[in-house]
This record gives sequence, structure tokens and C-alpha cells, in this order.
Amino acid sequence: MNTDDLNSRVTQAIWDAQHLEEQSSNYKPAWLNVSRIEDELAMCPSLSLEERGIARRGAVSAALRAGEHNRAQELVQKYSPTISPTQYQELCSILTPKG
Repeated sequence: MNTDDLNSRVTQAIWDAQHLEEQSSNYKPAWLNVSRIEDELAMCPSLSLEERGIARRGAVSAALRAGEHNRAQELVQKYSPTISPTQYQELCSILTPKG
């Protein structure tokens, strides 16, 4: 699938997840779908480094919103060999609850 299609899919998936979260308690599968699509984008070599970074953050954040902390941790580990230490720390900070 090309990046334009993936970008369209993730945009729609985010909208769907946000809307479902407002309307229902059964929204977590929708955020898991967002995480999966963002992960696909994060792995697209045709995207810029910045765009892949945005997708990695989106994949991790959406996994957490889906209640999938283990998946979020696995994604950070998956991405770690290909990102800078600063980017790794940024992803790790998403895993740490604020407060």
C-alpha cells in the first residue's frame, strides 16, 4: 500500500477512534487500529525521517489509548535500533505517565 493510502487510512482511523471514544466505552479497538496503521507508516522508507518519527509517536500513543501498554513497549523496542537516543528517550517519555 502506498503512503498516500496509508495517510488517508490513518486520518480516517483517528477520526473514527476520537468519535467512538466520545460516544462509547468500546473505543479501544479503534485506537489499536490507529496504532497498527501508524506502525505501517513508521516503517515506510519513502517517508521523511520527520514523518516516520510522527508515525512512531502516533503508533505508541494510540497503543496506550487502546490500553495496550505491552504493545506500546514492544513498538518502542522495535523502533530503537533505527532511531537516535533522543528519539528513543522521546518515545520512552510517552510510556511514562505524567503527573
